[in-house]
Amino acid sequence: MTSGSTLVSPDDTTWTVIEAGSKPGRFRCQNVFRHRVGPTSHAKRNVDETCKSAWQLIVSKKIMQHILECTMEEARCELQDNDWYMTMEELDAFIAVLYIRGAIGAHNLDLDSLWSIKWGNPIIKATMSRNRFREIMKYLRFDHKSSRRLRLNEDKFAMISDICYEFIANAQACYIPGRI
Repeated sequence: MTSGSTLVSPDDTTWTVIEAGSKPGRFRCQNVFRHRVGPTSHAKRNVDETCKSAWQLIVSKKIMQHILECTMEEARCELQDNDWYMTMEELDAFIAVLYIRGAIGAHNLDLDSLWSIKWGNPIIKATMSRNRFREIMKYLRFDHKSSRRLRLNEDKFAMISDICYEFIANAQACYIPGRI
């Protein structure tokens, strides 16, 4: 193939062949990628030797507090019980069980088998009871149901958008993507 010749694909798209690197010289300065890729200085400063510190940079306390409040609101509304309560430690434990379940490849297993006396995972059993896990799973919410209808008129993703936007901002503050 010579530069300037054309090819036609089966769907009638016409392609013109050009020679690679046909423009001699350096790239224009606006076309040169100069940014460092990888973790930002903010992330490097705030991550210590624990996985939890990295987790908290992306899934911040603000996100976790929002999930906690929405879940408690849902449980209290459904149960008609203003005394229903969940601590931040329980929410952390709940998420830890979800991670462990995925890490050990148990995502297709019945929940009861994870807490089984004979076959259950000792870490999961020590983290939280099966009944409390199911209760939190039942009421887990990511938005305030009371104001959902109004927000859905303007935002189709209203049920997750608050957390999603915060998560994206946190990820952008912690990592600079680059070419693969």
